[in-house]
Amino acid sequence: MSAHAQKWPDPAANVEITGISVEPYTLARSQALQTSQVSTQTRSGWMVRISGTQGLIGLGDIAPWPGFGADAQTLAPQLDELARRIPPALSLGQLPDFDRQLSTLAAPIRHGLTTALLDLLAQAKNLPLAHMLGPAPAREVSTATVIDTVEQAIAAVRAGFTCLKLKLGVADPGDDLDRVGAIRKACPRTQLRVDVNGGWTHSLAADMCQRLAVHGLAWIEQPLPANDLEGMAKLQANSPVKLALDETLACPERRLMAETLGLGDVWVLKPSAIGGLLATLDVHATARAAGRQTCISFAWTSAIGQRAAVCLAANVANNRIHGLTSPWTTDIAPALATTSRGTLLVPQTPGLGLGEVP
Repeated sequence: MSAHAQKWPDPAANVEITGISVEPYTLARSQALQTSQVSTQTRSGWMVRISGTQGLIGLGDIAPWPGFGADAQTLAPQLDELARRIPPALSLGQLPDFDRQLSTLAAPIRHGLTTALLDLLAQAKNLPLAHMLGPAPAREVSTATVIDTVEQAIAAVRAGFTCLKLKLGVADPGDDLDRVGAIRKACPRTQLRVDVNGGWTHSLAADMCQRLAVHGLAWIEQPLPANDLEGMAKLQANSPVKLALDETLACPERRLMAETLGLGDVWVLKPSAIGGLLATLDVHATARAAGRQTCISFAWTSAIGQRAAVCLAANVANNRIHGLTSPWTTDIAPALATTSRGTLLVPQTPGLGLGEVP
């Protein structure tokens, strides 16, 4: 599986990069986001800002997340040298060659840097970013939303969502079963996914897959720890419910092994964990060629990362409901809001569609 099989769009050689900066940010919300691995009301990362001639500015998002490879401490030394990675007066026409020099950077940094470069390139060509990534992007993409209670589930369905996602593995397994049953009863026709974030043992996962099957789940995401590929193979062989991989795919070696072993009915793809939009398109193509479903998610990054992921999802032609709803009440840029159809409108103005740079 090549990390660079997806080619850069034809560049605008008349634009040169004149500067780069990396600025820390923190997002917040009123209630904690809880998974089996983390509970937090805040989200920290770095905004990448790349300036070019003609007054253009491209933006990217560097946002590590627990369970998905490098953490903030690991990224710090690479962030310190990021500006030195871009040579003075780099032309956008040199991007294909320059991209190959980024392979040693951690995936979240590659994602942030290449998103900013793609945003700059799209603006230079006066094209929406979605149109840079594929020939016929959708104008809107369907998205699920994360809920925790019956009340939240009912409110989400009334707001137009057709797919709900529920985090398991935080509470007692019996409580999780009761909660899934109550939500299914309240929303009988809504697609329901559950995500364990690697929080079950193999014996518990085998039992829960059997007991959850009665609720008609779309899939159970990452039931086992990311590195338990042998356990996933055994679980998948006997599960009556489709299984999805997420955290497992953040590591290139595990991703290749999962491909070889045929693991995961569904691959949930996070560009920030895989190393960028183009790299994620490559992984998507590999997964689809093997008959797997794919779903684009964005690891609850800032609005910059969300917009980039939406532009990517617009080019993933498998009629999938993605995971792209922003949970934050504060952000560094305007997040895309859902429509009454449970969809997100793909930006149609140049680049990420932000207009004024935050």
